[in-house]
Amino acid sequence: MKSANLSVETSEEKNKSTVRAQLAFSVQITQFTPEKIDFCTDAFSTKQQVLLRTEQKTYRRLKGIKTYVKKAEGIAALNAPIDYTTSFLAAALPKAEIEVKPAGENAIEIEGAASARVILTDKDGVRSADMTLPFLFNETCDASLLSGETEFEAEAIACGISLKQKKEGEAEAEATIKITVSFYETVSVSYVASAEEGEEYGEETGAMSIFLPRCGDGLWETAKALRKTPEELQRSNPDLTFPLKEKERILIYNRKQ
Repeated sequence: MKSANLSVETSEEKNKSTVRAQLAFSVQITQFTPEKIDFCTDAFSTKQQVLLRTEQKTYRRLKGIKTYVKKAEGIAALNAPIDYTTSFLAAALPKAEIEVKPAGENAIEIEGAASARVILTDKDGVRSADMTLPFLFNETCDASLLSGETEFEAEAIACGISLKQKKEGEAEAEATIKITVSFYETVSVSYVASAEEGEEYGEETGAMSIFLPRCGDGLWETAKALRKTPEELQRSNPDLTFPLKEKERILIYNRKQ
């Protein structure tokens, strides 16, 4: 609940009172619409060089959302003096502001303050004062939410605020804080924006070549290095498994055109 406004009307004739409440609620809804976009990230020709121009796009991706419910308590700051003649009647318009940052492995730090308008009475009668209660929490979360560069968006709701005075002049407050933290990451995608034809490859002079691929190369990388289509490479080397392991040897028979 974001806010609450109450109004009271009394009727002296009927000896009754009417209370009207206006409440404002915040509802968080996350909707995902999956959309698949095909990007060309590489290209080559078996006959000639290909000059590629690549571009990069970045977007923000939601990694996950975590919700925490915490109890904050401690000495609150009041903008009005109190003494032992003071009685706290109610805490109205509660709210909370927070900031989130990483706090080591699998942990985040949540720092903020809860505030409210406090209705109190003392020797001078009924009056109001603004209250602020700072808090600091360390919370755990999944390692996947904090991997890489992570951005945080957080909001908090304060409810159930109560005050008492154990020591004269000090207001001890307690509040329940509901915290929602969204974890985002910035993802970059490189793709081929254009391709231009280059020089043709020269003919191989030998009848056979031996290719020593790198460990971990896949079918695409190997076919590009050999200037053959992936289908041709698989047909001529059916025993190869990808990604390639160490000490692989690929024999290439150079047919005359």
